[in-house]
Amino acid sequence: MRDTVSAMPKKGRGQYRKLAEFLRTSNVVISQIFNGEKDLNLDQALLTSQFLGFGELETDFFLLLVSKERAAHFELKNYYDQQIKELKKKASHLKSHLNNTKSLSDEVKQIYYSDWLYSALRLACAKDSIHNEEDLSKYFQIPIQDIRQKTSFLLKYGILKREENGLEIGTNTIFVDKNSPMINFHRKNWRLRGFQEMSNQQNLFYVSPMCISKNLFKKAKNSFLKIIKELHDDIPNEDAEELVCINLDIYKF
Repeated sequence: MRDTVSAMPKKGRGQYRKLAEFLRTSNVVISQIFNGEKDLNLDQALLTSQFLGFGELETDFFLLLVSKERAAHFELKNYYDQQIKELKKKASHLKSHLNNTKSLSDEVKQIYYSDWLYSALRLACAKDSIHNEEDLSKYFQIPIQDIRQKTSFLLKYGILKREENGLEIGTNTIFVDKNSPMINFHRKNWRLRGFQEMSNQQNLFYVSPMCISKNLFKKAKNSFLKIIKELHDDIPNEDAEELVCINLDIYKF
């Protein structure tokens, strides 16, 4: 825990205070726990896992470590030792499997497309100013524990990766077919997000209901598709500086 905190920005200054507030306990108790004088109880251990944004496997492992430390009888400690070894094996196997993942499951895609923030966090890690969860929390003005829970998911499935310089876009990409029901969640989430930005005069929101010919409708649609292709062709050759979302709406009614 001390290594984790010290690796955070500003060497983790203020993190123990935030954890104490999250656990609804005092700074003194937190200091005693992480100086080795006391142990977390299991309730505190679970909340600490949430504070750190642990995934399911990490949470199980952390709870086993705490349970072992709290065990009084050596046979119970041995029992938890065995459980810890088994979980390490499971984690090792899972990591090996995930590192070779090329196509992500529908279950993973459902979670990814359930919230605009998943794709936003992934894109934000392309910016030079973004290195870790603290940077993401400040950029999006979202509590750090919420950011950590989502980056934990993105890291688990290779959508993000953690390198020496910090978080980077991972090797896995997510693609959803236009006929998939998930595509509408994706479209809806980003349009709802756009509503929050309509008061920003630097943005462009254009709405113009009109009556046009079938030929002009087809021409407009093809023009939009051409713009989209040209934009995506140019992206790899340009710097990652701004996070933007482009919505092009053209529909019959």
